[in-house]
Amino acid sequence: MPDYFDGGFIDEKGNLVINIKGKLENGKAKVIKIIGSNKIRFQSTKYSNKELNNIMDYLNNFAQKPENKKITSNLSGWSQMEDHIEVCFKKNG
Repeated sequence: MPDYFDGGFIDEKGNLVINIKGKLENGKAKVIKIIGSNKIRFQSTKYSNKELNNIMDYLNNFAQKPENKKITSNLSGWSQMEDHIEVCFKKNG
């Protein structure tokens, strides 16, 4: 997966929207060349899908280690969203 790509989705009007990390023009030209169409909407994101996947891998590996049980005991889970990682806590404070 390219470093500039952060996924895509179909918006409420049925348009394909591609999320691009960094300068839109760089990723936009590459995606249009691959797909062969410029009838796509693009939007900028802070992180690439690859970066978010790496963070998820780190969190999953961290949680599996017994020595981290005390730290992770207050976490109910985490998930990768469109442009961020959501971490859920069991209690606040």
